[in-house]
Amino acid sequence: MKNLLEISTGEKNRLKDKVTNLEKTLGTSQEDLQLTKSNYESQLSTMTEHLANMNDKLSMQQENIDQLQYQLKTSGQNKSSKK
Repeated sequence: MKNLLEISTGEKNRLKDKVTNLEKTLGTSQEDLQLTKSNYESQLSTMTEHLANMNDKLSMQQENIDQLQYQLKTSGQNKSSKK
């Protein structure tokens, strides 16, 4: 009976240690997950801001192209009407 109690106590302690280690591993995994999530959100925010800036630049360049094409068209019409 004493031997069975010792075995049970030893098994109980081993299982407690295993649970403690698993809890530590879970805590570390949750911290890693939160850090990864935070990093991805930060990267996504930065990329979104960059994309918005590039879109603004593209729009401004398109406006410049349109203005230059209009000027080219109107100057061509003025030259042909003078002839």
